Amino acid sequence: MSDPLYQYFFGNGSNGGTDSYQGQNQQQQQSSNQLVPLGIGSGFIFDKEGYILTNQHVVQGADVIQVTLENNSKPYEAKLLGSSFDLDLAVLKIEKNSGDDAFPVAPLGDSNSTQVGEWLVAIGNPEGFEHTVTAGVLSAKERTISIPDEETGKTREYSHLLQTDASINPGNSGGPLLNLNGEVIGMNVAVSADAQGIGFAIPSSVISDAVKYLKENKEVPKEPVPFIGASLMALTPEVAKQMGTDITEGSVVASTIYQSPAYQADLRAYDIITGANGTAYSTSQDLIDFIKKQEIGSEVTLNVVRDGKKMDTMRSTILIVDDDEKIVSMLRRGLAFEGYDVQTASNGAEGLSKLIDKEPDIVVLDVMMPQIDGFEVCRRLREAGSKVPVLMLTAKDEVQSRVIGLDTGADDYLVKPFALEELLARVRALLRRKADMVDTPDNRLMYEDIILDNDSREVLRDGQRLELTAKEFELLNLFMQNPKRVLSRDLIMDKIWGYDYSGESNVLEVYIAMLRQKTEEYGGKRLIQTIRGAGYILRGDS
Repeated sequence: MSDPLYQYFFGNGSNGGTDSYQGQNQQQQQSSNQLVPLGIGSGFIFDKEGYILTNQHVVQGADVIQVTLENNSKPYEAKLLGSSFDLDLAVLKIEKNSGDDAFPVAPLGDSNSTQVGEWLVAIGNPEGFEHTVTAGVLSAKERTISIPDEETGKTREYSHLLQTDASINPGNSGGPLLNLNGEVIGMNVAVSADAQGIGFAIPSSVISDAVKYLKENKEVPKEPVPFIGASLMALTPEVAKQMGTDITEGSVVASTIYQSPAYQADLRAYDIITGANGTAYSTSQDLIDFIKKQEIGSEVTLNVVRDGKKMDTMRSTILIVDDDEKIVSMLRRGLAFEGYDVQTASNGAEGLSKLIDKEPDIVVLDVMMPQIDGFEVCRRLREAGSKVPVLMLTAKDEVQSRVIGLDTGADDYLVKPFALEELLARVRALLRRKADMVDTPDNRLMYEDIILDNDSREVLRDGQRLELTAKEFELLNLFMQNPKRVLSRDLIMDKIWGYDYSGESNVLEVYIAMLRQKTEEYGGKRLIQTIRGAGYILRGDS
């Protein structure tokens, strides 16, 4: 077999090495039933019981694998225990003959502790010259290369590679890269054809993590990839125009994955991400590349613009009002771990004071507290016109207690003791409800030259009365409550038709067309515009 890595870097030459087998293979296949050599490579014994490490591409497609050791001309027949195409690693096993000593071992070292500039030694079988030793220095770490595999049609994506100027040639693949202590800190894998003195090796840190799986022929777990759980699209001039924004660089959130970090942080569709941690990223690919470089579990502050307003932090603020220190401590830790900004108050009076000072996104409110109880706090909040969502906590499980709490203005009710997971779920539900909540409309709505009167159910445009059906009125009302905001098809259908519609129905499109016809009847310009792939928006010059 011609080494695919050699072909990739050097082309399909006819000189020596693995390529020299091609003509021989054709002749032997025609004249002999003997085994035909498919390729050569290197490897090393890492366990005295005869376990060998090499590259997967060296043994790929072989029916029989023969291993020749130094000072022993008779080859051993090796068994392939396990291999990984993605990592380009394979583990073989040979059995020692009766009376033989234990196999010599090349111990695995720590590639992470090897520093750039240290001397290294590469051992292998280049061009068929057995046990060739070359030396060089570690030039760089964490290199990445992509090499297509002709046999499978797939592409190997190498990452975390060591770069060395030790001479590596075809046949070196699978051989050890040693430090000066004789420890294997890498496995030789490839050399660049475009420049001299650039060779690559798989680091021992990658090898060590994979060996135990390959020895048992198990799939090696995939390396976790950092992600925020949002689908992003480029903010092109056309998209910016449709969204009605002057921002021309950044990423647009298309959707978020349920329970993902983006979902938990309340990132929403049509949010514009201009950067992260204070650094601007002009394209969605730049932002994705930045995210991929982060540690799993690390925090990132996205620079977000929503409806024309900057939201430099996506953390929702939750105020806990409870006199039970144990519960407050538990809630503070749990909510903070989920990424919320947590504030606390130990009694009703303190809670009201903090609410007046700065309204949070949600209030978690205990009922039985000194000075002012939770019922009274909630009642005063609603009398003051506050619409902040309130989740009440109480040790009372009586129906009457829950009824009083809900009647005084609470949005949800949770009886102690409760599971933290349930409270977190209820908090997320309240945040979603708040995000989708449409304010109670004023009696009279105005947008440009359109006036909608909720009391008389009349609509005027430029002084002309428009005759609308009940559904057309509700639809226009929804748009005028949310001017310059993209409303998705699902949101409109839910608000106007509720559950009495089929997801495949075109009823919305029909009503939009009728509403446009009536609002444009007297020569008025089109205000209800279609945002392709997103929904509809009420937008004009104002």
